[in-house]
Amino acid sequence: LHGQPEQDGNVTAEDTIAGDPPSLAVALKRFDEVWTTAPASDTDVQEQAREPAEDASDRPFDDVYHRYGHRIIEQAWHEMTERREHGEITARQVGFDETVMIPIGKRAITLTVDRIERPASPTETHADAPQQRQQGHRVPTRYVRDRLGAASDRPDLRALLYMLAAEQQSGAATPVEVSQRNMTTGEREPLMIRPRQRESLQDELLSAVEGILRNDFTPRPETHRCQSCPFLLICPAK
Repeated sequence: LHGQPEQDGNVTAEDTIAGDPPSLAVALKRFDEVWTTAPASDTDVQEQAREPAEDASDRPFDDVYHRYGHRIIEQAWHEMTERREHGEITARQVGFDETVMIPIGKRAITLTVDRIERPASPTETHADAPQQRQQGHRVPTRYVRDRLGAASDRPDLRALLYMLAAEQQSGAATPVEVSQRNMTTGEREPLMIRPRQRESLQDELLSAVEGILRNDFTPRPETHRCQSCPFLLICPAK
């Protein structure tokens, strides 16, 4: 939706930047094309389309994920359209899946940030940009973490990494904000970590790094974490 609208024959990248975003129908069509195409990283099946009837038993949640993907695309499309109507498209540069190196002790962790929204340069700010930008107010850089649902009440390690990534980029000239975005509703909320939570997460992060270096990947189920874990359905501890 954001990065490859030009792959559709009726929409070019220039049209998307200069005028309206692709229609919702075009965006959903692009999603379906990507959904039915084999992953580019898998060289053995790269040239073969996914056949719905083949190995359907191996993908019991395929239809659910597909419908969920449609909802996310629709929400992203409406959000992008509203931002353009309010002049926010010209006031910000939005980057997706950017890589940031975070020092952890004597080592570094690579974090892929879902979205970074930066103030546009003066030459890219048009007359319809928000008034605060035209008046010279400092517009913060926003680090945004996408979630498939509502954020947990308790921050996790990824939340800590987002805070660390933002902090190393912040400065007197560039204020930084960190938030979490519900992809299905578009709602955002500030990412907050209390001092005691941060201390606990930092200890947990160092322990995790040490475990990785020892090749220790023993699952440690915890009630308040398992429901939001991406490996919930394949966890060997269940």
